[in-house]
Amino acid sequence: IKIPENAKVLDPCCGSGSILINTLSKNHNPSNIYAFDIDEAALLICHINLILFFNNADISPHIQKQDLIFSDNMDLLSKDNGKYDFIVTNPPWGSKLTKAEKDILLHDYSLLGTTEVFSIALYNSLKKLSENGSLNFFLPESILNVSTHKNIRKFLLNSHRNIEIL
Repeated sequence: IKIPENAKVLDPCCGSGSILINTLSKNHNPSNIYAFDIDEAALLICHINLILFFNNADISPHIQKQDLIFSDNMDLLSKDNGKYDFIVTNPPWGSKLTKAEKDILLHDYSLLGTTEVFSIALYNSLKKLSENGSLNFFLPESILNVSTHKNIRKFLLNSHRNIEIL
């Protein structure tokens, strides 16, 4: 995965930032980097890893606690109406959810008809992608043929985007 140096980049499930570090170049503008996660310790590690990667303690990436699954307000810190040129992540798979959480997801994402969090992460991320943006997700093969994922497949096919599976 190659991210253009001038791209506004989001990793909405950044963890320690390893995907960003392995896809950005040292010439990338740190102020165009957005990294979200629900784990505050992981966010701190991500920030430290980006400082080490850029070899600069004064960088200003946008690192924030943000829940991609249970929040639709991913544009708190972003410009351009919350749209990103490049979104890359390894979303959570097979998360253990309570019955109440599943009910919320089935209500809030009735279009998807699933509580599988990577489908919801994919759906929410695609909504935040700029018109000519690139979305790169690490997903399980089951998205291609398991009936639980049929609605996210339909959504993707109807999104009028070029889709490439590697």
